[in-house]
Amino acid sequence: MHKKQKRIKQPQNNKKMENYEKTLCNLLFHPRKVIANFKLKQNNEFLINLAPEFIDEIGEVTYISGVYHSAKITGIDSLPELVRLHKELWQTGFQNDALGPYTNNNFRTASIDTMVPTQVFLGGTQGLSLENIPFWESNKDNIKPNEEYPIYQYLTPYQVILGQYKDILTSNILYIKRKLLQENDRLKNLGY
Repeated sequence: MHKKQKRIKQPQNNKKMENYEKTLCNLLFHPRKVIANFKLKQNNEFLINLAPEFIDEIGEVTYISGVYHSAKITGIDSLPELVRLHKELWQTGFQNDALGPYTNNNFRTASIDTMVPTQVFLGGTQGLSLENIPFWESNKDNIKPNEEYPIYQYLTPYQVILGQYKDILTSNILYIKRKLLQENDRLKNLGY
């Protein structure tokens, strides 16, 4: 079974955690608040456990300094596939401002759920202009690397852009996971 078929979107509990300890008194007089915190902890654990699977699927772009053309790509190897995975991450519950619409002009869409490659702009790094994914896909082999940047001794411009998108996704998954772990520690201190 393919990884994405195993992932099931958990129902989102968008309510913020309430400071209601898991006590008999609160269960009797504030059952909705206690249940909401319990569901929040379950949803957090679901996402925390999924994070490594998503990070493995995304992969990375690496090279060995001093070894020319040593580029190694793990995981997804195309920008359109990263768009698909970005949407899946969002729908699963990995959401924050950095992965959302109009973030630093990277994701120029009203909704990540409906985002298409023409709305994803990458570049603006290593001497590369900010362009959308169809530009990078159609010029995959045609962009001459800027010799001023040593990274092009190891990577092609497309690989740099692929690495940029992978880094955006991976770093934000890790950030969200850290926040969820902190929230669950607080819930644990309240008895959940």
